[in-house]
Amino acid sequence: MKLLSRTLIRPFTTIVCVLMLTGLAAAQGIDLGGIAGAGGFTASGPTVAAGQAGVEACVFCSGRFGVFGEYSHWFTTGAAQGFNPSDVVRRADLGGAGLRIQGRGRIRPFIDFGVVGGRDNHGNYGGGALGGGVVGGGVRIPVGGRWYIRPQVRAYGLSPHTLEGVDAHWAVSGLVGIGYSWE
Repeated sequence: MKLLSRTLIRPFTTIVCVLMLTGLAAAQGIDLGGIAGAGGFTASGPTVAAGQAGVEACVFCSGRFGVFGEYSHWFTTGAAQGFNPSDVVRRADLGGAGLRIQGRGRIRPFIDFGVVGGRDNHGNYGGGALGGGVVGGGVRIPVGGRWYIRPQVRAYGLSPHTLEGVDAHWAVSGLVGIGYSWE
């Protein structure tokens, strides 16, 4: 009897939770999507080509102002000949949030201003915490129903986590986001 009740209650509870969250998302004008792109990541050494993949969300995005959140994973080849390998970022994980200012209408240009934090890794040489700011911009284009694509550019200015020198960490990327909107 216990097994039967757990088997029936769990799916029912999951369905109820999903419906409640969907209703909440619709009431708050939430956008949820994935992002992917490429750019460059610089530590105290050279700039190396980097890929970037992650997720993004925006709350209260049905109006002129919204609150965005993002998480992204950066990955590089870490190959830069002639440079100290400890100066080359191999991986980084960044999470951030901030203010989104966007246009009105069907196609919405936007600008983001926010803060970001995370960790980087320099291969065998360790890594550490990062913190700083993010500025971005792009346009949200509907592609049918509630789906959208969001081409965008993002720039990250990050503090060094150790005394690696006077150079800060910088990252710039061009991305495309694909997502779903509850407006």
